[in-house]
Amino acid sequence: AADRGGHTAFPRSTSSTTDFGIEPDPEEQLEECRHGLIVKPKAGQALMFYNRLPEGQLDPMSQHAGCPTQEGEKFAANGFTWD
Repeated sequence: AADRGGHTAFPRSTSSTTDFGIEPDPEEQLEECRHGLIVKPKAGQALMFYNRLPEGQLDPMSQHAGCPTQEGEKFAANGFTWD
């Protein structure tokens, strides 16, 4: 797991923290990783989110970015499902 960095950021989110989110770091390298909802990677866990609204349009709040890993490793895989 990433010991430092490697977060997934949702820069358009108006929520900054949740049970699985952390405070944004204004010193992050990528602009997208400095604000919004920041989710810390955890070994053996997955992050799932919908990118479409119920009517089928793209949900702009689903825009996300992978923040650079500063220490350790992060592995990612994408899976797509349709209702």
